[in-house]
Amino acid sequence: MSFQLLSESKPTARKEHRCDWCGEQILSGETYFRYSGIDEGEMQSSAMHLECAKAMEQDLAEFDGCACDWGFRPHEQDRGKTSYETDERRRRKALEDTR
Repeated sequence: MSFQLLSESKPTARKEHRCDWCGEQILSGETYFRYSGIDEGEMQSSAMHLECAKAMEQDLAEFDGCACDWGFRPHEQDRGKTSYETDERRRRKALEDTR
């Protein structure tokens, strides 16, 4: 079963939210990306910084839109960076820490 998008918008936050991509706060007054949909029969909604939503789109494009091979990890990516960019930064840091 695949993801079925029900709605998406770019509202202005009236209160703080937590970005589902990077885990940082979306501040009140900030424009952000919100979507809702159904994934494997479960209702889902998400809030992200605009730059994080763009990074997510790049990640999905890398996997031809198939989230089954994607391995999304909520709140674990760097803000505005793809999973690959985040993993590369972590690998470099780990290598530096071993020196």
